[in-house]
Amino acid sequence: MPLDLEEYKAEIEKRRRMAELYRKLEGLSKGKLSEEEEQVIKARTETITKLIELGRDDLAELYIEKLLETWVKTFLTS
Repeated sequence: MPLDLEEYKAEIEKRRRMAELYRKLEGLSKGKLSEEEEQVIKARTETITKLIELGRDDLAELYIEKLLETWVKTFLTS
């Protein structure tokens, strides 16, 4: 069944936000990180990719948001 206009707009916005969050996560991985930190980020991005491949964009977006919240708290307290 096709989406109505509001559902379509909501879906497009959700995907845009998710892509933006993913780009932020990738940007973090391109900074100066230790080998251990790089492995952690790689594992996180693989998890996100798998969620997207499974069609669970909502979980991928939530996962990215929670990661960013945790990292922001860590950076602000250090």
